[in-house]
Amino acid sequence: MVAVFDPRVPSPVPAMTREEFYARLCELMTHALSNLTREGHLYRVDLRLRPDGRNGALAPSAESFVAYVASRTQAWEWLAYVKLRATGGDLELGRAVERRARRAVHEAARACDAEELRRETRRVRERLERERAPRAGQSIDIKFGAGGMLDVYFAARYLQLRDSVADEGADRSTHATLARLRDAGSLDTDTHRALSEGYATLRDLDHSLRLIAGRSSRIPAAPDHPLLADLARALHLDTPAALLETLRARVTDIRAAYDRVTG
Repeated sequence: MVAVFDPRVPSPVPAMTREEFYARLCELMTHALSNLTREGHLYRVDLRLRPDGRNGALAPSAESFVAYVASRTQAWEWLAYVKLRATGGDLELGRAVERRARRAVHEAARACDAEELRRETRRVRERLERERAPRAGQSIDIKFGAGGMLDVYFAARYLQLRDSVADEGADRSTHATLARLRDAGSLDTDTHRALSEGYATLRDLDHSLRLIAGRSSRIPAAPDHPLLADLARALHLDTPAALLETLRARVTDIRAAYDRVTG
């Protein structure tokens, strides 16, 4: 999450500057959203994408945020900022900032060397896989592992940056983005099908895993694990073996498609 404020509006508290007030407000809001209740955490809020990361202001002004995106961001940040979307607060302000920032991201990507963008996309993806995915054989990580959802995300965002394909309209889901990339000629039919169908399976698994086990991402690799039977039923598959076979086929196809896009 990135929180910004309108620098044209005076501070709601006269004794505080706008920067002081909105930093404090953002701090309180983050605490409320991520508070631990008897049912667990409400939301885990991550503010590290703000300008200058941990060293930056909790809530920069809209102008300073757009200026940062336009002049000081790196390729790994573009991969996140290309998906910017206003979600709360003053939505008129948020959508204006979103449009300007995403335009700046696409301009920066166009000015970047194409090979550098490709290498940086793979570097960031491989680092996340290396740091977050489990060792082979322990479980199948449907998010961080090879052929996981991050392969789909990184392939799509890389192509959006490389080919200047912006997310427009009300539907900005991953499926809609993949369809836009296909229609723009960035994805051939077979690669689009592998990413789209594979993502649909992983998304359904992620949803079922959260509901059934209270966690996401990792599927037991042992075919006799009791969780697999529940997940197989949720996906309308006959047996745990059928679930594992389907899953392995999907992640294999996704990884091959990701490599075709970024390799």
